[in-house]
Amino acid sequence: AAHWGLDISGLPDEDRHRVIDRAKAYIEGLIADYEDRNAK
Repeated sequence: AAHWGLDISGLPDEDRHRVIDRAKAYIEGLIADYEDRNAK
């Protein structure tokens, strides 16, 4: 499993999915910002 320096293995599934979704959204946002900056 992917790890973002967080130990989420002790969380209930529902919370774990929420953390993973938030991390994915955050990372996708960073990538989009990076691509926008470099597209100019």
